[in-house]
Amino acid sequence: MPGSTTLLLATNNITDMSPMPTDLAEAAQCVFNGEQKECEFGLLKDYGAMAMMSGYSHIITIGIFAATLSSALASLVSAPKVFQAVCKDKLFPYIGWFGKGFGSNGEPYRAYGLALFIAAAFVCIAELNAIAPIITNFFLISYTLINYSCFEASLSNSP
Repeated sequence: MPGSTTLLLATNNITDMSPMPTDLAEAAQCVFNGEQKECEFGLLKDYGAMAMMSGYSHIITIGIFAATLSSALASLVSAPKVFQAVCKDKLFPYIGWFGKGFGSNGEPYRAYGLALFIAAAFVCIAELNAIAPIITNFFLISYTLINYSCFEASLSNSP
């Protein structure tokens, strides 16, 4: 909804929108009526645009925190277990050390340590816009490894 009702970049002056920019490249660079402007608003600059449009902005904030916490906990718990399973299959060299399980349930403490180290490194960076592409690539790599593992297992006819 915000994407269809809010501009990507905007100034605080409504006359800048008359007439509407037809060149998307100019609008993306904050050029209105052939003149470079300072854009402080819009979806690209104002991260609270969705909360500003909603009737209950606190619910948006609570939902963002809940989704972030849920995703973080799921990643910190499930990623080491998936990594342990990939390591136990010994499909990739030099990572078998992380496949060892401890205790009666075979908990992947070494993989938990690796996940903790990676998470701590990202917390130390403390810049979400710099971290997001890196995390996206980690997810893509992990899905690629899982797909390759399934392909290799089906190719070798292992149970």
